[in-house]
Amino acid sequence: MNKPDAAARAVRFSRAEGLLLLLVFAFYTVCASLLPTEHCPDEAARMRVVQWICDTHTLPTGDEPETLIPQWGFSYALRPYLASILSAAGMTAASVISRAAWFLRLGARMVSVLSAVACCFYCLRLGHRLFRRRSAAVLLAVFVCFLPQVCFLGSYLNNDILALAAVCMMLYYMAEGCDTAFSWRSCAGLGVSLSIALLSYYSVYGWILFCAVFCVAAALRDRRIAPKTRFILGRGAAILGICLALAGWFFIRNAVLHEGDFLGLASETRSRERLIAQGVALHPYNSFAEAGYSLAGFIGYRENEWLRMTCQSFVGVFSTMTLYLPRWRYGLYYAVLWLGILMYMAALRRERLEWRDRLLMRCALVAGAVTFGLSLAASYLRDYEPQGRYVITLALLFGLLLAYGADRLELRAAGEEKPLPAAPALILLWTVMFAHSFLLTMTQMFA
Repeated sequence: MNKPDAAARAVRFSRAEGLLLLLVFAFYTVCASLLPTEHCPDEAARMRVVQWICDTHTLPTGDEPETLIPQWGFSYALRPYLASILSAAGMTAASVISRAAWFLRLGARMVSVLSAVACCFYCLRLGHRLFRRRSAAVLLAVFVCFLPQVCFLGSYLNNDILALAAVCMMLYYMAEGCDTAFSWRSCAGLGVSLSIALLSYYSVYGWILFCAVFCVAAALRDRRIAPKTRFILGRGAAILGICLALAGWFFIRNAVLHEGDFLGLASETRSRERLIAQGVALHPYNSFAEAGYSLAGFIGYRENEWLRMTCQSFVGVFSTMTLYLPRWRYGLYYAVLWLGILMYMAALRRERLEWRDRLLMRCALVAGAVTFGLSLAASYLRDYEPQGRYVITLALLFGLLLAYGADRLELRAAGEEKPLPAAPALILLWTVMFAHSFLLTMTQMFA
């Protein structure tokens, strides 16, 4: 890595970094308090689960009529719903202060607000371990938290922002594990972050797989660890035990309640089929596979434009996928994403990264590709949904590429002999881009 020892990497937050955390918390809280529900995809459906928990003080099974989504015929209680459990706790706490509908809604949404704050917190901590300059760590946090789509997701109840927070935590504890020869503290952190990821969204399971690959590969490479087999099995068992204790209950419960269907996907299909047999009209799934399209035909089918819509909504498409940024602004965001890739490649040519940095980035690249592939497969095989929120964890990957490049490269101002770090200029550029997008487009949802 870039600093001499693990203790040196435990850098305290600067005043500017502390202010950034407060800014993220305050800004997202204001957005969450003002955003109308009609602009929040799936929030009403997830609120059914939250309301059930608040009313009954029990966890739903997914079969309750009160939790069913009317137009789709299944309940989100069949899938991991940690966000809904935490939101129910937030709503209950809010009810002690006020029973006003907007305040209860804000209490439920605070899980998304705090998830965004967690993204900022762990991006800063991860940056302290990976980068030489504080400004590069700040760039990583600013990039992730002020991507317009991330801001939107952090303002209402959904699973996607919780999944992103879990991945940020995961990568931090992976880096800490490398620095500390996988201390018990880092393993406990990995167990908690993996548990949150398991109970957030299926789209992040690629990150979970490559977290395991990274940890095993890093332990095998680390000369401080011996005997390796015993160490890996012992630490692996500890992490697995934490995951079973914190997340295993949901999958075991699902298997017991739903004929072995621990993921809940087959139960969704059975629930829909039962209602259709009773004459209930439901929205049909739009499966290109069932329609007879090959995967190549699906990707090349001009009218569906899956790739364009996914890329645009990764940057930011708001409300119920109806409020777009101007096209030129998407082009500007894409240019910065490509700049990050080019800067990272230039940094690699200029300076060879240490093996732990290389391993972390390779695993992140593969996990990002798997995440993108899972979203593509879901739209092709199950239901056509080209939405960037399903691949929002790639924000961390692109942020790492940009921050790594900015950390290693420098800018030379006209007439100045001393080179300037690239990170502050990129922070300013990204902040201005976000402010422009928020003020001219996103605020239309608050009108």
